[in-house]
Amino acid sequence: MKVLIADDDLTSRQILESVISRWGFQPVAVEDGLKALQIMSEPEPPSLLLLDWEMPGLDGLSLAHHLSDEDSADGPYIIMLTARDGNHDIVSGLAAGASDYITKPFETDILKARLELARRNIELQDKLNAALKKLEVLASIDELTHLPNRRSALVSLGKEMDRSLRHRTELCIGLCDIDHFKAINDNFGHATGDQILTQIANLLKSGFRQYDVVGRYGGEEFIFAMPTGKTGADMVLERLRASIATHTFKTADNDLAVTMSFGAVMLTDAEEMSLNDWIRAADEALYESKGRGRNQVTFYPFL
Repeated sequence: MKVLIADDDLTSRQILESVISRWGFQPVAVEDGLKALQIMSEPEPPSLLLLDWEMPGLDGLSLAHHLSDEDSADGPYIIMLTARDGNHDIVSGLAAGASDYITKPFETDILKARLELARRNIELQDKLNAALKKLEVLASIDELTHLPNRRSALVSLGKEMDRSLRHRTELCIGLCDIDHFKAINDNFGHATGDQILTQIANLLKSGFRQYDVVGRYGGEEFIFAMPTGKTGADMVLERLRASIATHTFKTADNDLAVTMSFGAVMLTDAEEMSLNDWIRAADEALYESKGRGRNQVTFYPFL
């Protein structure tokens, strides 16, 4: 674990570098707060800091306050190491954002114990942050298809819509639905239906482009957005429709043929409509595809 030492006294820095190296830490030593701040702005900065209070340029208290003001779930663990030993100083140091406070001269055993405590706290915080990130991912992904779930997909669509309106660029929003999916579940069972959904999701992931949005909207229905004009959108959707219609869906018990219907709408700033309005328009186009015999792509407005 890297430890940033910021102390303007050369002897103090050298002693700290020597002792913490023996304890298995990797010291990074600087002589003032401005250089310490520069190191903390670099990629992968130290997570544990030993700061002297009085330093040129930027003192330790100001540095601690600055670093603690940053909006971060894994901010540095700061230990103030200073000759200031008054109760008011200790309170000020902790209030500025320091996690611990050690007065000089210090006992090496005390410093070692405090550093080990800091290491444990940092490791626990890292595990907590990793768990929270994992939960965040799980909360945004559909468990079966591994596509973004409805909530996550709608957030992405909203961002694409805002970007399109802001930059006046073309955007296609749409829905697609597996044809006769209820019959698949009724005739072959829900396990087979799940296998079909998983394979459909893989075809959609590979068929849409990297910068397109596609997610599971619910049941056998999927939602998508493509930053492209109508000609480009029609080409992508027709290619997807054809690839699904010609694909052999292999399940545990059967090889099945499956088709999908698509409904899409081109976003325009000529009309003041919400995202829900555009989705409803795409839904009308989808049902028009169903009414025309399924396995089709229909754009709203349709003739």
